[in-house]
Amino acid sequence: PYEADNEGGLDSSDSRMLTAWYVNGTLVTALDTIMNVNGNIQSGAAWFQIKPNGQKSTIASQGYLGVNNNNVIYPSIATSLLNYGVVGVTLVGNDHYPSAAYARWTPKGASDVYTASEGVAPEDGFCEYIAFNCAGTSDPTIRPRWGDYGFAAYDGTDIWVANEYIGHKCTFTQFDADTTCGGTRSYYGNFNTRISKVHP
Repeated sequence: PYEADNEGGLDSSDSRMLTAWYVNGTLVTALDTIMNVNGNIQSGAAWFQIKPNGQKSTIASQGYLGVNNNNVIYPSIATSLLNYGVVGVTLVGNDHYPSAAYARWTPKGASDVYTASEGVAPEDGFCEYIAFNCAGTSDPTIRPRWGDYGFAAYDGTDIWVANEYIGHKCTFTQFDADTTCGGTRSYYGNFNTRISKVHP
C-alpha cells in the first residue's frame, strides 16, 4: 500500500572536526554543534583556534557561528597567511531553503553569514523516502544525508569555498516525465555544490 512521506530535515553531522587550516603556528578548525540562538535550539558551528605544542596544545580562542531562526551546518575554513579568510557553510531554516553561504573570518573569529547562492527548493534525495531505508533500521525510516562535500582553500589571493545547496526546482510532474529535470539533478538527489570565490 502507498504510504505518504513527509519532508525530512537535513543531517547536521556529529561533533567531529571535518575542517582544519594551519596558518602561522595556529590550527583553525570548526565542527557542527547544537546551540541556543535567541532562545531557539538549532544547529550551528563551533570554531577553535588551537596552538599546537605536542601533548600540551592550547586553545587560543573559540566561539560559535549561528543565525537566528536558521541553521548553519558543515563549516569549511581557509585563511590567508595573516589569518583572514572565510568559513563556508550551508544555511537552511525558516528563511532559507538549503543555501550556499559564508562568513568572513578574522583572527578574532567568524562574523555575519552572507548568502552566496540562495536555495530554491527543499532537499529531495532518495534518503528522504522510507522505501529506501537509509537509516538501515528494521522498521524502515529516513536518514537524509547532507554536507559531505564542503571544502575551502586559499590560492594566495582569494579564498575558494564549496558548499551544498539546492539550485533548481522540479515538480513531481516534471520529474515523472524526466527524472533529470532537464539535466539539473540525478534520479537519487537534487543537491548542487556551489563554488564561490571570496577575497579575504
